[in-house]
Amino acid sequence: MKKLYYLLSVLTISLVTFISCEKDLIESEKTTYLQEVSRIPVAFITPELICTDEPHDFCFNVPIGTNIQAQLWDDNADDWVQVYHNAKSDYNPECFPLQFDVAGDYQLRYKIGGSRGFVKQTISVINCDDCDESFSYLENEDGTYSFTYIPSEDQENALVVFTFAQSVVITGFDETWNNNGQTMQKEMDLVACETYNWTVSMIKDCNGSSPNNNVWTDFKIDTISKKNIDTPNIVYPCD
Repeated sequence: MKKLYYLLSVLTISLVTFISCEKDLIESEKTTYLQEVSRIPVAFITPELICTDEPHDFCFNVPIGTNIQAQLWDDNADDWVQVYHNAKSDYNPECFPLQFDVAGDYQLRYKIGGSRGFVKQTISVINCDDCDESFSYLENEDGTYSFTYIPSEDQENALVVFTFAQSVVITGFDETWNNNGQTMQKEMDLVACETYNWTVSMIKDCNGSSPNNNVWTDFKIDTISKKNIDTPNIVYPCD
């Protein structure tokens, strides 16, 4: 019986020692974590480059248990819209994705903890597609011409203008285009790096005495001509 009591006493002491050591280890890990956290400033981390049409991570670097939230300003709602709200649950940075479809500046605000107010900042989003502006045309086998334009940046309500010579009958533009004297015009929202094509037929009245007659002379976006060395006037011969 004495041996049994002795064995139980030894086991009890061992268990208490183990629990104590385990507690000390947990406390030590907690202290180490708190020391590490204290050396890292509480921060809201945004990407250095934010491109359209791609998700990007926005991260909170805060202690476990901290309440965090982020909001975006919505012009349509005329109010702030919650995009993230959580209490940090582990040692890693707390991140959430945001994606923007249109380039521009966005107003974002974030809040860390319950006693702090919101901090505002501007998020700049750009179109990261790498392309150069270009304009060209190609004569097709059926005598029509296909015009191609690629913008290098987004433009809202851009005025697209084709200029033709007088006495030229133009077909190929739909009813959304306006005939304004010698031009065909249309307001469009242009997206950077997208390809825009227009195929048109041009018939020249050859009543004049000139053997060669211009039929197309210019292409403009707003008031800026996009003609280049490879796109001279299109000329039709008059026999």
